[in-house]
Amino acid sequence: MKSEAVCPACRQWRPLKAFKEVLPGPPVRLLDFCDECVSERGLQTLYKTYSEGVDPEVRKLMLEQRQARKLDQAAADKVRLDEAARAEMAQRELSRRLLLPFVMRFFPTYQPGWVHQDICRRLEKFVRDVEEKKSPRLILTVPPRHGKSTLVSDMFPSWVLGKHPEWELIASSYSLALPLKFSRDIRNRLRDPAYQSIFPGTVLRDDAQAAEEWRLTAGGGYRAAGVGGGITGMGAHILLVDDPVKDAAEANSETIRENTRAWFNTAAYSRLAPGGGVLLVMTRWHDDDLVGSVLSHMREQIEAGMSEAEIDMWELINYPAIATADEYLMPDGSIQTDIRREEIANARLLRRQGDALHPDRYDIAKLIRIKNRLNPSEWAALFQQDPVPDDGAFFSKDMFKHYSFLPGSKAEYTFISAWDVAIGEKKRNDWTVGLTAAINEAGDIFIVDMVRGRLGTMEIVRAVCDQIERHDCMVFGMEHNQIKMTLWPLIMEEMRRRQLSCSINDDLKPITDKETRATPLRGLMQQGRVYFPTFAHAPWVEKIQHEFLRFPSGKHDDIVDAAAWLARMYRTAPKPQFSQMTERRPVESFRDRLHEFPGALGTSEETSYMAW
Repeated sequence: MKSEAVCPACRQWRPLKAFKEVLPGPPVRLLDFCDECVSERGLQTLYKTYSEGVDPEVRKLMLEQRQARKLDQAAADKVRLDEAARAEMAQRELSRRLLLPFVMRFFPTYQPGWVHQDICRRLEKFVRDVEEKKSPRLILTVPPRHGKSTLVSDMFPSWVLGKHPEWELIASSYSLALPLKFSRDIRNRLRDPAYQSIFPGTVLRDDAQAAEEWRLTAGGGYRAAGVGGGITGMGAHILLVDDPVKDAAEANSETIRENTRAWFNTAAYSRLAPGGGVLLVMTRWHDDDLVGSVLSHMREQIEAGMSEAEIDMWELINYPAIATADEYLMPDGSIQTDIRREEIANARLLRRQGDALHPDRYDIAKLIRIKNRLNPSEWAALFQQDPVPDDGAFFSKDMFKHYSFLPGSKAEYTFISAWDVAIGEKKRNDWTVGLTAAINEAGDIFIVDMVRGRLGTMEIVRAVCDQIERHDCMVFGMEHNQIKMTLWPLIMEEMRRRQLSCSINDDLKPITDKETRATPLRGLMQQGRVYFPTFAHAPWVEKIQHEFLRFPSGKHDDIVDAAAWLARMYRTAPKPQFSQMTERRPVESFRDRLHEFPGALGTSEETSYMAW
């Protein structure tokens, strides 16, 4: 078979592969023109021009082959279209059912890590719980710049309103500007034909498309709000709060924190529909931020004996930038770090200790550089989602010395009691705290008892006298302020009634700066002079350590204040009656001790031993 042939049009010898169709020979017969002629002049023109010079049999074969090729091409195109249509329909169905495929449809270059998959899974469950009117309460704490707002505040509302165009959604942040931006993005997405191909029933109303609030023809809608602003005229199947504080300055302001709590508990919460869900997504700034507040309130209600049906049960999911321990996903959906060996088989390892949360965006090297630029408390709060590091900003764990039993006898100690008082029974008030300590001749301080509660006036009076009576306190102290002036006459009257004797330290003048007030206490703890009972002997020590390690950024500092007054009183406390450094022979009876007293055993001095 020849390797070349002459093109009927250009009359040039061409390789056989340059022709569309070649009939095997011999003889070699061309069924088409060369590629170059077809490209320049087109097949139709060539057929009309050169048909007379082509063998009729060849021309017939050419036409038949071309028709067959057209049919084959049409069939192949139809197969490809059918496959593409099936893939498109499958992708649409996945986007309707699952959040992450929905995100990937609009952001094909999005690189989700396990953390984003986990967040999407939890948001899907959150929606199911709202559908079943279970009133879910979910908190997601995520480091900055890890994609939380794009996922939760932008794509999640778009997906939810596609599934439930009859739902109303309120989204808020520290200022109105951020939810307004998301509102515009979501509204524009709903108009996108690609979105309509997934959720054709989600349609904007022509007469309600303002950025701050827009409505859907099915009855639902979206409302953007700033924290602290009014929210009227609209309910919420889902209340979404994304970063309610702007920065550290706002987070450290007690006034702003209190205003945020008040807005959340009144204006925002009052808009919830029956069975509606609340979603908090934020980066932690402070131990008493909105997350800390709702969790603290939940714990107080649980401690008060309220059932789960009576309170908001918050689910907290923390995503630290660097894992502090191996993290496992448990069968119940929780993320655990301290699991038993037999549980590992049913758990899925998410990451190892020291691994980055999303290395595609921030690997360990980048995170370490960020950590080195921040102080420990900033790193712990912003990136580890723990507003107080284990070492603490003012007190550290290694300052806590523990004892199981008070060494020696009670006579070898001076007992003193210091109080930080807050009158009022309502939950919003601070705690009243009383600490009692035993001081030995060596100058060591042993914390032996604590009273902590939200007490009324007479409850405080009785608690103070109970401590004095129980421990035979030699000195009692309380900050010199208006509250003390009110309480002290009542305490004195109760002491007279009980026939108690106790000196008063009246030198506890107020010091405005709480860190300055606590500095002598920290000095004593750094010297190893302060001892606390073990957790097993006194579970309340855990509350002490919790508050100390969070000082001065923690929500409460009442225990620290009471301990600071103890440290002030320690300097002037009387010496114990007996020294534990002095060896004493065992005393069998009172008669054996008569020689210790003046005038005993025939001396000239007259003494009444009954007085002893």
